[in-house]
Amino acid sequence: MEMGNFTDYNPGSHVIHGQEVNITCEPRYAVIHNATPVSCNNGTWTHVPVCAP
Repeated sequence: MEMGNFTDYNPGSHVIHGQEVNITCEPRYAVIHNATPVSCNNGTWTHVPVCAP
């Protein structure tokens, strides 16, 4: 994710259906529309969060 990181998630691990993952953005950036957490829904994310200045 550009200018942001997933929290509550270990890189390289699998995300299971229904699992929620929070997003934190780099300094001076914020998640647009407070779109966190995101959830795994049968292998896809419910939405794709974006960090913007």
